[in-house]
Amino acid sequence: MKTNTSYPKHIRALAIDPASRLGWAKLDNGILECGMQHFQRRKGRKTQEDEHVGIQFSRMEIWLWRLLKELQPDVVFCEAPAGHYQSLVASQMAFGWRSLILACCARLSIPYEGYAAGTIKKYATGSGKAEKDDMIHAANQKFRDLGIEDDNTADAVHILCYGLSAKYQLETL
Repeated sequence: MKTNTSYPKHIRALAIDPASRLGWAKLDNGILECGMQHFQRRKGRKTQEDEHVGIQFSRMEIWLWRLLKELQPDVVFCEAPAGHYQSLVASQMAFGWRSLILACCARLSIPYEGYAAGTIKKYATGSGKAEKDDMIHAANQKFRDLGIEDDNTADAVHILCYGLSAKYQLETL
């Protein structure tokens, strides 16, 4: 999904909502593009073994590395993991995604800015406890051409907008 924006054409930025269904949004030449990537592992059947749990991280790293090399962003904005998770696996995944993002950014000397989920929700909807549907609605109000249906993509769009606002004092029109 793509749309033209009022952001300056010289700023290149990437925003990520890290999860196994990872939302992303990028700004390049004044054009906002967004989507969702799913890094799942194959569960075994009678004749196959489960894929290694680390394969999700490997797939995400390959995808991110390619995107960073192609876009060459000035900055990467990300939702920073914090708080309590429903399970140990969810906690490990959240901090694993963040670690990979930080490592890729460090290798390419790209600045990284992380923001709390509540901060992003409050920026987008006025409430730090907004629900997924509220975030989708707010993203579609701001960028009607995108037709966002996925909460991870909506979150990434809001992370991008908040990051641009915080770092460059830019707002969308």
